[in-house]
Amino acid sequence: MTTRRPAAAGADQAPKVLDMPVGLHTTGTRRETDSTGSVDVPADGTGVRRPSGL
Repeated sequence: MTTRRPAAAGADQAPKVLDMPVGLHTTGTRRETDSTGSVDVPADGTGVRRPSGL
């Protein structure tokens, strides 16, 4: 398998790696819904996940 890279000026150089934080820094809630109903969870993505099939 070969790696595909877009053709661009300086394509022979490796991309620059940036030191950036990962994740959301937000407050409040968001509503998640599925076939069993809805629930408000923290907007930062740390909400409780319900297993499928319940």
